[in-house]
Amino acid sequence: MESASGRRLLKMGVGLTWLFALGSFFVATDTTLAWLGQRLFALLLVVHAIEFCVFLPTLRRHTGSLLGHWVGVMLFGVIHFAGVRQELEAEPSS
Repeated sequence: MESASGRRLLKMGVGLTWLFALGSFFVATDTTLAWLGQRLFALLLVVHAIEFCVFLPTLRRHTGSLLGHWVGVMLFGVIHFAGVRQELEAEPSS
């Protein structure tokens, strides 16, 4: 699924996962779904923060705002990075 439409579908799935995880903070905390969603939220934050640190050298080579890349990686992780990597590979080397 390296196509733009494939990444778009994956981003929608990750976005729904974030919404579920965020929504778990607004329901009764004694439910299993709330517990699961809150743990999922923390896991997403930690994993995407690690991904940003790992991908940082490549993100710096790409045009655009590093803050924008941070938001993209924190929201979508490796899916955002796949688009950045594809754009870098498509650029003519100087």
